Amino acid sequence: MQPDIGEVREALACVVGDIDRAEGIIDRIREQIKKPPGHNDRFDLNDAINETIALVLGAATKSYVSVVARLTKELHSVQGDRVQLQQVVLNLIVNAVEAMGWVEVGARELSITTQHDERGALVAVYDCRKSWRPGRAVRL
Repeated sequence: MQPDIGEVREALACVVGDIDRAEGIIDRIREQIKKPPGHNDRFDLNDAINETIALVLGAATKSYVSVVARLTKELHSVQGDRVQLQQVVLNLIVNAVEAMGWVEVGARELSITTQHDERGALVAVYDCRKSWRPGRAVRL
């Protein structure tokens, strides 16, 4: 019995695709291993958040999203990787702005708060979609 050449080509194409995906995963793992460890410095959390807000304020304004920062003044400095924290906050802000893109204009408010509790510093990002549902908080 002769093999169906079309089926063989399709099967080989699947195998090649799987190999390409596996190669991509392995490359990413190698990149993670090569990365130097993060910094572990003391820094002002409110300053780091304000810098991040400044980066996205233009995009938020274009999307008719108001950004409100309620940052606790008595917050002590925190220890960690400032850039990694800023990347996390940036992702949360961008995701919230995108999520509010379809919400009625005027109902779009992004609130970012900091506070200090018994476990340390708390950063909360709320996307308030007033016409939809109350905001959400994310603990970092």
